[in-house]
Amino acid sequence: MADDHITMIEKGTLSILKNTSATIVARGAAGLVRIVALLLIARAFGAEQFGNLSLVLSFIEIFKIVADAGVDTISVRRFAAYTNGREELLNNIVGLKIILSIISFIAVPIIFKIIYGNGQHNDILLIVASSICTTLVLNAFVSYFQSQLAMAKALIANLIGSSFFLLFIICGVALQLPLVVMTIVFPLAEIISLIVIMKQYTQNHRVRIGFDKEIVWTILKDSVYAGLGGIIVVTYLRLDTLMIGGILGGREVGVYSVAYRLIEPFFLLFSSLSLSLYASLSSSWEVAPASHSIKMMNRVIVRAGVLGFLGASIVTFVVPQFVPLISDEYAKAAQVLPVLGWSVFFKAVNPQLTAVLNSLGKFRIIMVIAAGNLMMTLMFNMILIPLYGIVGAAVTVVAVEGINTLVQSITIVVFLKSRVTVD
Repeated sequence: MADDHITMIEKGTLSILKNTSATIVARGAAGLVRIVALLLIARAFGAEQFGNLSLVLSFIEIFKIVADAGVDTISVRRFAAYTNGREELLNNIVGLKIILSIISFIAVPIIFKIIYGNGQHNDILLIVASSICTTLVLNAFVSYFQSQLAMAKALIANLIGSSFFLLFIICGVALQLPLVVMTIVFPLAEIISLIVIMKQYTQNHRVRIGFDKEIVWTILKDSVYAGLGGIIVVTYLRLDTLMIGGILGGREVGVYSVAYRLIEPFFLLFSSLSLSLYASLSSSWEVAPASHSIKMMNRVIVRAGVLGFLGASIVTFVVPQFVPLISDEYAKAAQVLPVLGWSVFFKAVNPQLTAVLNSLGKFRIIMVIAAGNLMMTLMFNMILIPLYGIVGAAVTVVAVEGINTLVQSITIVVFLKSRVTVD
């Protein structure tokens, strides 16, 4: 019996690692292409224009999470836990997401103007904001494949969309196209990925956009805390960029964003790992003893921590050497990296801890923790950015992520004590 239990753990861990490999390729391809493309833009257009674009991208990223309203988080759990009604559920999720994205698109320019008080970025803002709809609908299908630990099936869509994205940016830079024209690629590449992934899905299923009020209401009711938590999380994660833009201006946003983009590949690895852990644990808690799921969880978290430490060391001692290759205009980014780099360790562990809490349905707890992180980020940045500039923002990131690791770890330990039963 014990051997069977060990086999279950090993198979569960293997499933996570296999799906993570596909997820890393899928998300990693898109993420790495995006990073390379943005660094090309940074080199071609300079810190001021790149900073303005980075500010818009961070702002839109928040509104994508607002528009999603936690639906992706809930849908992964439902797709993983139930075998019947998945097709109908996905059709209604797509319909709901289209409506939410339209509302968000309308709200974006209004709120941006209220916060920043000018309309000079409206053309770029509206073009990038149109990607809210494409992102939300694309993620609905990705969530379906993710929940089945079958991300390999969605891989081709990411590769095609990512290839188009990079090719468009390279050609745009070579042809010296205006930045506003270059931004068209953000929604366009996702439209291409969406077409491909829908073809993959429709090999075995039908896509009919639905809006069953009962199903939609159930989804929204269940997703409210996950949605609020997600909004708070992405806000505190992007608050450094938004506050740098408000306090120091677009040029400093550009320099800080270059530093962030150089370490972002590490975050892609750990976020991909957390998605697979979440999908696996969402079903594991229901079919296996808690002790088995805990062992699986511990294996993944320990591996993430080791990789995070290695990543932090690389960012601190190696990555700063590459800054001059972009432009001397971003030299200050090399001063930020040795500080910001140590957030890699905490950001390796934190997504796994959040995945555990999500798999247990503890969305209210996540929301409270995220709210605390948001308040700390706001207060630390208000003090440190005026004093130390973008280095102060980096210090805030490391401090808040470290506290977040401690709080989530304690929360999980306390909660899981009540779930462990004698096998």
